[in-house]
Amino acid sequence: IRDVAVTGVQTCALPILIGIVSTFILARLLVPDDFGIVAMASVVVAFADVLPFRRFGLGDTPAIMLYTSGTTGRPKGVVHSHATLAAQITCLVEAWEWSAEDRIPHFLPLHHTHGIVNKLLCAIWAGARCDMFDRFDAVSVFDAIADRSEDPAATSTSDDRPYTVFMAVPTIYAKAISAWEAAPTATRARWSTGFTRLRLMVSGSAALAVPILERWHAISGHVLLERYGMTE
Repeated sequence: IRDVAVTGVQTCALPILIGIVSTFILARLLVPDDFGIVAMASVVVAFADVLPFRRFGLGDTPAIMLYTSGTTGRPKGVVHSHATLAAQITCLVEAWEWSAEDRIPHFLPLHHTHGIVNKLLCAIWAGARCDMFDRFDAVSVFDAIADRSEDPAATSTSDDRPYTVFMAVPTIYAKAISAWEAAPTATRARWSTGFTRLRLMVSGSAALAVPILERWHAISGHVLLERYGMTE
């Protein structure tokens, strides 16, 4: 999945999502009489003369289009190659120590580097688990984090493995603070315990105000790792 999903992206996240959904539906509808496990490398070799696999991985081949934020004019569509996309992903996977043991809740838009690359493609590249939420709802997301952190018997192979990484933008952290402060005392304690078990919390895409940084540190025990916007 990593080899196909990451190197096969053409212009946006939609082909990935369509491919995943289609594969799931076909797997349910078309039950084989027999099956076997085939290495991805052998599949590439077998179909090299039929499908254009050779173009995947070529450094200059267009891989994805991202739109700038428009700070100096109208947003511009910027085409990234497989090489630049791979450079960004491998850099972050190394710096943030992504692994197959990680799990991240995803609720950011998929038209920006933060959502499509830093959260989704880094997780796919590392073989980590990425749970897609339709939007950020503090109660739903924080309950999910807390519930999966309460089971000490959860293992890396379990669907109940705890969340380990959390990434959001300053606006979401501001909403998160408001939601936490409005919650009952017992809920606050449960959520905060879940936050402390995360290994990495990141803020990006906009400048993080110091009061938000300090308040979130008091709530979660984390000093947010702040990164600058990468779309441009």
